[in-house]
Amino acid sequence: MNLFQRLFRVVEPAPSVTAWSGSMSASNLLSKLILSVPLLLIALFAWHQSNFQYDVYVEGNYGLIVYRLSVAAVLMLSIIGSVKSYPKSLVQMVIGYILLVVLYGVTEELITNQGKLLSFVEAAVFSLMMLPIISDKRMLYLFIRVNFVLGTVLIALNTVPVLHWLGLLSLPNEQVLRLGNDRGDYYFLDPSHFGLFGLTESFIYPGSPIDVPRLQGYSLEPLHWSYFVFLTIASGLLLLSARSRPRRSIATALLFGLFAIHLYFVFSMTAFITVAIWASFLELIFILRKYPLLAKRQALYGLIVLILLPGLLIPFALVLVPDVGVLLVADDVLNKGSNWADKIDFLRLGVSLYTRFLPTFGDVPSASHNLILSTYIQYGYVLSAPLVAYMWIFIKRASAGVPFAITAAMSITILAQILIVPLQFYYPSGAMWMLMVVGAAYHSRPGRQVAAMSATGIPAPRVPVQLG
Repeated sequence: MNLFQRLFRVVEPAPSVTAWSGSMSASNLLSKLILSVPLLLIALFAWHQSNFQYDVYVEGNYGLIVYRLSVAAVLMLSIIGSVKSYPKSLVQMVIGYILLVVLYGVTEELITNQGKLLSFVEAAVFSLMMLPIISDKRMLYLFIRVNFVLGTVLIALNTVPVLHWLGLLSLPNEQVLRLGNDRGDYYFLDPSHFGLFGLTESFIYPGSPIDVPRLQGYSLEPLHWSYFVFLTIASGLLLLSARSRPRRSIATALLFGLFAIHLYFVFSMTAFITVAIWASFLELIFILRKYPLLAKRQALYGLIVLILLPGLLIPFALVLVPDVGVLLVADDVLNKGSNWADKIDFLRLGVSLYTRFLPTFGDVPSASHNLILSTYIQYGYVLSAPLVAYMWIFIKRASAGVPFAITAAMSITILAQILIVPLQFYYPSGAMWMLMVVGAAYHSRPGRQVAAMSATGIPAPRVPVQLG
């Protein structure tokens, strides 16, 4: 047995038991409720490490207690999971992610010295902890449900302040200090705090069609909160892919209406652009799936539309447009004004943008909210290739022979990691989100489902793989 086998006890997957078949007995319900508690703590840990600020404005030590419990839950599952066996394909995705995190974590520390290595280490450890979750179908879908319910409840609560700002409801609120703004340099960004109902900005965003401050949930700013909204949407799509009963599917679809309304009042232009790319890709895949020969290239279309087009091809084209930077920074373009400055700073490179082959030490032109482009500008073609390769493998693993809902979840996952808050890809939430999609795709394929075993509830045996 080689080192790879000793560490992860790789096994060939056997058909798993269908997680949602049959009537649910009282004992099954109780076991799910009990298991939901540590899974909720694990989800809270991943969210918290990615600027979900549930503990910032909570009085007393309650936030700290929950955080410590979440850390304990992560460590506990990591220890328990280290002695179990896992499907080979899932182990490969986790190992690939860890290698990617190690590569960019160490390289960024050496090149930029920004002190973010701890976040990379957390993501690597968290991805290992995800193995026992994504390998067990029942546990995986319970974990997805926990994320979905958590996100849905928070989205519903944070939508209520809209009624306050429209004058339809009166809610007590106070302006609080924005996290990281201790000196008060950007006092106008200090949000309004509505207690249980979360945060909104304290001013009307320029260009907003409705006189309502933007919602920012329980996070640093509206754009960061939209990351969690998209995570909730992806979780809902994964649950939808496992359902066949119309009532539950319709109920989930109705919730998506709430998500759409909420995103509108979050009013983030980056989120709107992300939704536009997502919708275009889904329409393309929906059409191509009608033609089997074209549908076989689905992963290639994903690579082009989701990764290369927004990450490299559009920026490469923009540097050829005269004065495009002046146009974008103008106040009347997408109502963003000078907020474009850090997003299009790469334009000053001109055509030299095409020829960055090796890593660049020190500061480089900014390309915020674009993981692929910023990685390429800092590390060149050579060291940005592993990230693109892993994303492509992720698309292939999460789109081949799966329901359309999983394809939709896969695509919004990719876009949120690349465009919304790029560094989250190297945080626990990035590991959690990516691996949830991989696990759902793995369990959704026809070969993993055996009706007879679903009826009996007896798991199939797993046979070790001889790798060497």
